[in-house]
Amino acid sequence: MKETAKKQIKELLDNSIDGGHHFSAEDIELVNIVPDGSTRQFYRVVYKSDTVGIAIFIDNSDDNCMREAESVFRIGSHLNSVGIAVPQILSW
Repeated sequence: MKETAKKQIKELLDNSIDGGHHFSAEDIELVNIVPDGSTRQFYRVVYKSDTVGIAIFIDNSDDNCMREAESVFRIGSHLNSVGIAVPQILSW
């Protein structure tokens, strides 16, 4: 899972950072964050000793997880649209 996650995160970072910066998957470290009792997997994304984000992986075969992810996306998008500072969601 971790190597697949690193590749997915690298692609997201490559496609979302202005200036054409390209990240090396070898330089990305995923640090486990203690889960909250759900089936979600949380990782701190570290690139060259700097935390660049948080990755949350969900079980997309679980309808409840998918509904929760969609709600987080919609609420975050709405808050952002009315000028409230919220973390940027790169993909879900």
